[in-house]
Amino acid sequence: RKTGQKPIYSGTRIIVKGRLLDQNCVPVSDAKIYLWQVGSDGKYPYTPLRTRINKEMLNLASKSSFTGSGTATTNNKGEFYFITLYPSAIHTKTANVNIRVEHRDLGKLQTKLYLTSQTTNSENCGEISHALANIPDELRIYEFDVVMPGRTLRRY
Repeated sequence: RKTGQKPIYSGTRIIVKGRLLDQNCVPVSDAKIYLWQVGSDGKYPYTPLRTRINKEMLNLASKSSFTGSGTATTNNKGEFYFITLYPSAIHTKTANVNIRVEHRDLGKLQTKLYLTSQTTNSENCGEISHALANIPDELRIYEFDVVMPGRTLRRY
């Protein structure tokens, strides 16, 4: 939702949490992570940038505060997170979210994160951001490691 907007949505809230690593498993900080997805109705609540789009995949008249996309920046441990809605799997076999990673040294990577039944809960997900410290126990957390090709540390 937009900052200051009252949350109005239908569906199940989830957390998509991840860690960005280079090919040597070194955490990558200061990378932009872009996430976009369909809502719980299986439709995009915005017009995608693609020029050819199936109009039946859009729900632009929704009164929901769910925007369907967001941006995060990785911290010094390479971590990022999004609080979002569980996407519908109507048009795909498995529910998923799309992400795009951009880093000044490593370039760009675009992929899908598939949300399977294997999740973690807030008690088992290790150190947690203070922003997520008061999450309800029933909120599912989907955790991923995303590995970028290339190295961030240089040998001298």
